[in-house]
Amino acid sequence: MADDEIKVIDILENKNKKRFNRKAFFRIAGSAVVVGALGCLLIMQNIALKKANDNILELSQSIQAYKNDMASVKTDVSDAINDISKMTKSINDLNRAVIDEQELRKDSDTALSQSIELLHSENQSRIDNVESNLEDIRKDTQDISGKYDELGLYINDQIAGLKSVDTSIYRELYDKVNPSVVRVYVESQMRIAGGSGVIVSDDGYIITCQHVVDGARKLLIYFHDGTECPATVVREDKTKDIAILRFTDHLDHSIPAVFDLDVDYQMGDLSALIGYPQSFLMQGQSTITVGVLSGIREVKDWGTYVQTSAASNGGNSGCPLVTLDGRVIGILDCTITDTENLNFCVPAYDAMAVYDRARGKWTN
Repeated sequence: MADDEIKVIDILENKNKKRFNRKAFFRIAGSAVVVGALGCLLIMQNIALKKANDNILELSQSIQAYKNDMASVKTDVSDAINDISKMTKSINDLNRAVIDEQELRKDSDTALSQSIELLHSENQSRIDNVESNLEDIRKDTQDISGKYDELGLYINDQIAGLKSVDTSIYRELYDKVNPSVVRVYVESQMRIAGGSGVIVSDDGYIITCQHVVDGARKLLIYFHDGTECPATVVREDKTKDIAILRFTDHLDHSIPAVFDLDVDYQMGDLSALIGYPQSFLMQGQSTITVGVLSGIREVKDWGTYVQTSAASNGGNSGCPLVTLDGRVIGILDCTITDTENLNFCVPAYDAMAVYDRARGKWTN
């Protein structure tokens, strides 16, 4: 072949080679671009996947936290339901208690109403009885008032008669009884006191009150003329408040009084007390006070007492209560304080009973 033809062929071949390399380059370049793009896509896909995984993990954690919150809420709801159940039960119990209380109150109100009606009925019955008794008391009071009016008129008549009586009768009464009345002087561990007494026998026996000589360590008696002599306690009766004394000196002064054991006196009869009032402070002669027999009093556990309006004071205890003819009908025992002439005497028969026991005349 000619050189020119060979050159042309070489040129054509070189052109073809050049064309072939350009295509390869473009192919390679295209492949590289594709590979790079794919690499970028892969990298971006990995990044997206990693981000997706992170989001999924965060979502999973959120879901788990939500589940935990829901579990806690469920527990709270369950506790709330239990509390509501308990509260409902309490409310039901309270409602039942209220209903029971209402029923009980209703029953109580009914019972109270019945009790009030019964009480009212009973009180009305009592009121009727009281009114009936008051009416009876009014009638009795009127009757008693009438009797007291009669007694008052009788006493006034006696007092009027007393004023019109010659006073010499009282001097004669005093002179008759006074020699039989003695003043009693007592010394004990706790006190020095005095009282009165009346001679009951010619061998030296005296009747006085037990409280006058109670606890006596030293005992003296003074006769109406001032003569003094010792005495001893023979017998004491605290129930009757009577004591029996005896003296053995100056028996010529033992002038017994006359005792009246028959209760034949009447309320309103004139009477007198002869004794030594305030005998410890005021020595000397005895005194006489005059009044009327005011009543016969029955005292529970103590017996019968004779009441007189004749005035008395401390020291008169043990003195005789005498009638206008000089008979002893009682022994002055006590005076009610804060009153005027309200005096009580042991009847003569009770005093003499103690004396009889002291003399051994009674065995019971």
